[in-house]
Amino acid sequence: MRLPRVATKRCILLVCDIQESFRGRAVGMPLVISTAKLMLDSSAILGIPSIVSEQYPKGLGSTVPELEINLSQRMVSTFEKNQVT
Repeated sequence: MRLPRVATKRCILLVCDIQESFRGRAVGMPLVISTAKLMLDSSAILGIPSIVSEQYPKGLGSTVPELEINLSQRMVSTFEKNQVT
């Protein structure tokens, strides 16, 4: 079975809540971090934009530094999920 090609212009990567506070609490966090890093690097190479969300960063901390979120070098937007709509 052949898989269809990915239409990169119609894709986006969502990295959701990989924050410092969860490092000691989430099972398998090192694998989660390394997989997210691989996905972010791959999306940058393919020109796929990324959104990084953070659940209440003032209380739970920011995204782990291993992901090297750099808004000036990648097509990345951050989104804080502490607003009520």
